[in-house]
Amino acid sequence: MATKQAFASLPIEINQQIGSNLSDKDLLSFMAVCTATLDAVEADGCSFWRRRFLDFFDSPAWVPTGKRFNDNAKFRDAYKQRQSVLHVIDVKSQKLGVKPQLQFGLGIRGNEKNALAVLKDLIKEAHNKNKTTKAGIIYESKNIAHLIKFVGKTNLIQIVGCDSNRFAGQTATPLPAHVGFLYTIQCLLAPALLSFDDWHVDHHYGFPYAQSMVYANNVTTPIIFGPSGLDVNMQWLLRNIQYWRCHLIHEGEVLRPAFEALKELDRPHWWVSELSQGTQPLGGKWKGSYAFVDREEIDMIRGGLHHEEAILDQLNGEEDPDHAFQELNLNASDESQRSWPPVFEHHLQSLTMPASRARTRAQRSSNADSESNPIDFATQSLRFQGGGQDSSENFFADGWLNPLPPQHGIPGWQRITMMKYFVEDGNIDMDALWAYEGIMLPGGRLMVGRWWCPSDGYGQRMYSGPFILWNVDKDEEFGAAPPAEPVEKAGGDA
Repeated sequence: MATKQAFASLPIEINQQIGSNLSDKDLLSFMAVCTATLDAVEADGCSFWRRRFLDFFDSPAWVPTGKRFNDNAKFRDAYKQRQSVLHVIDVKSQKLGVKPQLQFGLGIRGNEKNALAVLKDLIKEAHNKNKTTKAGIIYESKNIAHLIKFVGKTNLIQIVGCDSNRFAGQTATPLPAHVGFLYTIQCLLAPALLSFDDWHVDHHYGFPYAQSMVYANNVTTPIIFGPSGLDVNMQWLLRNIQYWRCHLIHEGEVLRPAFEALKELDRPHWWVSELSQGTQPLGGKWKGSYAFVDREEIDMIRGGLHHEEAILDQLNGEEDPDHAFQELNLNASDESQRSWPPVFEHHLQSLTMPASRARTRAQRSSNADSESNPIDFATQSLRFQGGGQDSSENFFADGWLNPLPPQHGIPGWQRITMMKYFVEDGNIDMDALWAYEGIMLPGGRLMVGRWWCPSDGYGQRMYSGPFILWNVDKDEEFGAAPPAEPVEKAGGDA
């Protein structure tokens, strides 16, 4: 009784301050003490919940900029929903026989669907201001901190590579909606997959399927497809990230020492600002790699023979530790479409809209976003130019970023097409063109895709392989024009 009277005698602001310093479990006990403690939390227009939400999460998308938002009950409901998902059993320390509350897989249950919906909101609303210290990067985004912690507590990225063969014959058609949604969330957790944090991802489980995907041609395995021609092939994208995780992170791989020696800011990291739709700012400085095998070995991989006998990839820079990664500088360009070489457009189809296709019953729920978000590549795209260094050789780059519709409710996806070329005597060397097509993930800090040689077949017979590039700008530099290297104008009748 004395305790109840003590709380009842305090101003509501003091009781709210007490409640704000309690864990969720203790807060429930606090609310049960007396009417005064309950009112401190649930009365006063639910202002307590607004403050508590913003103490734990980044500002949500439903709060309009510069306007007052009075629906504090929405903060309360969202907070409770998120915490019910984020408070999961740690699979690394669970007792024998205790099943975690969340166990992700291709057969997703209701709990996992709810969890993915919460993760989608955390991803969409994460906005970051990173600090670099002697110990590395400190992510100030509360949402990203929750994402990193969640990954460590569940099997969400441990299962990347599992069930790899279940949809192996369906690479040219959209996945079931729930599987596509799972793959989309996993793709957006790429900074975690490409980090040295201990996520207990099996080193080579499913690697042959990932290798099959990255060397597949653009007929059996297009990068974007679907009824509108604007759906990202999430299975292809996820297998590419899995493939590069193996080469960059796992013990014994040739690129790991060089990747581990990079400063943390020079490795893939999380995005900075809240994800949004449309053409995004272009980062200036990029680092990455590409892989290749001989023509005969590509045929073996595409024929499935690498499941019986492993085929080793050759990687950019593996024989030159001082140039282990490709360096690239890009600038947003004001060059008009008229200066875009027709031969580049012929190979890349950068400004050509994909053909729409009739939807089947199975496709109707795969990714409805692309149906309701019309995109015009020719008027909404961003031209970029630049160049860089591949081993000891300088090259030029010219290409486009095409905005794509939201994928499974998450905005900010872009298609990138780029021609890598060389100049001799002021003219483009047409016998040494290398075409690039891929996906720029939301946030603009990571691109993954396919390169191919236009002079060595196309379609089923194309000579191709995978590439990865990640942005290494400091946050304050992101989107600013870097010094382009090389800068002279390439001539020639292109």
